Amino acid sequence: MSMIPLRFRSVCCLGILSLAAGLIGCAEEQKTIPPRYTTLPPKVVPAFLQGSILERVDMASIDPSPVSNYGLVSNLNDTGDSTASTNVREYMHKELSRHRLPSDLLKNKQVAIVTVAGLIPPGARAGQWMDVYVNCIEGNNTTSLVHGTLFQTECASMAQTPMNPAGERLMIGRR
Repeated sequence: MSMIPLRFRSVCCLGILSLAAGLIGCAEEQKTIPPRYTTLPPKVVPAFLQGSILERVDMASIDPSPVSNYGLVSNLNDTGDSTASTNVREYMHKELSRHRLPSDLLKNKQVAIVTVAGLIPPGARAGQWMDVYVNCIEGNNTTSLVHGTLFQTECASMAQTPMNPAGERLMIGRR
């Protein structure tokens, strides 16, 4: 005769049967979710492009998007100048206060107001880094930007002008 009492065996068997019945009863039929978009047939492409992603997608824009704005370069070796039109200076003061920087920073010779221009490559994602060109503003006395650090600059799709320094904002570029 077994050492396990009959009552304990009965309770264990009952528990196992209840668990099995519960698992079988919980199983539901898989619902098929209809596709959100219709599947289009592959495009007609040259033989060497068959099986590539180009066969399945349409490119919206294959040209880079030009962006630009005014920015601020710091850590200059007393070669900077912040001479600019009134609208550009007002814009820079707003940017300084937005970044919680002192507005008298523009008086420092280690800082220069610059133009920042770049091309967003086709297919770029939000937050992706890109190369930019940094130039001194025409008419100011900045002699060199060597070893300077560009502050975070918001780039716009339309070229900046002294009358509208920010233009239409599209993305935030860094460095």
